[in-house]
Amino acid sequence: FWLHEAEDNDSDNDNDNDNDEPIEGEVIIHFIDVGQADATFIEGPNYNILVDAGRPIPGSPSGNNRVVPYLQSEGIDTIDLLISTHPHYDHHADFIDVMDNFAIGTVWKSGYEHTSTTYQNIRAAVDDAIAAGEIQYHEPRFGDEFVFGEKIIRVLNPVDDFNDIHDSSISFTLAYGDVTFMFTGDAESSTEQAMIDRTQSHPWSLDADVYQAGHHGSSTSSTLAFMNAMMPSSTIYSAGEDNPYGHPHQAFLDNVQAVGSSLYGTDVNGTVIVTTDGLTYWVDTEFGYAIMTAFEEILWNGASDQYLAVLPEQRRDFIRA
Repeated sequence: FWLHEAEDNDSDNDNDNDNDEPIEGEVIIHFIDVGQADATFIEGPNYNILVDAGRPIPGSPSGNNRVVPYLQSEGIDTIDLLISTHPHYDHHADFIDVMDNFAIGTVWKSGYEHTSTTYQNIRAAVDDAIAAGEIQYHEPRFGDEFVFGEKIIRVLNPVDDFNDIHDSSISFTLAYGDVTFMFTGDAESSTEQAMIDRTQSHPWSLDADVYQAGHHGSSTSSTLAFMNAMMPSSTIYSAGEDNPYGHPHQAFLDNVQAVGSSLYGTDVNGTVIVTTDGLTYWVDTEFGYAIMTAFEEILWNGASDQYLAVLPEQRRDFIRA
């Protein structure tokens, strides 16, 4: 594993936990390897959050995705907050499967209305659960702040007048003590710039220690301006091995390097787990080392197709962390 100290800064993004009293317990964030999809589980203390639900994995015995069996293997039976950042198939296809297998407290959706059958089925399932009094429902907007024990969520996007499905992505920081995480769904460059502009006249900042890369490491997201606004010490992207989109894109890799962030990816490292006690955080991977340090020469001096061609074949030979 790799141990990181939280960044110390004097911004207005204080987490209300900067005092001499230690907070109790740890937050464990599982960036689950769900192939070319997204699912991130935020565990404890005493409150669990699932951000997106992945999609079925082609060729798997049950046709199921990896989210439900993964969480069951971790002994999880309750998800207090279930978030669909936006209604794209690779982020919400197994939303109903999650609802069927776990006790759900509250559902967040962006409010973007999609015409797909998958979305309509999810909407019906959520509406039925609301009518039955089984769940609470909310559509968060910029400026909303929520406190879950020692965890503080600050919503950075969307606003009410979003333009498209990616623009509607629920984006937020989660702070636990001195350590802050950033989640942006599939927010793209225009939305990232909007978040930069909003926070310039707002008491919150975009500072983050750990960043879940927007849009699977696509060149459409994680602009240099946004990376500079966050200055994350670690960046994690979710993508499938040999995916047809070429994720992660070279422009994304270049921007990660430019801010000196360590890089992890589910296509190379498998499931990535970040644990924090509110003062520091440490990273465990299913396979291998941080990509940026272990394969710096391949990543930064070679072409992106060389990266995609070489690393997946070496994946099973990595030293287990």
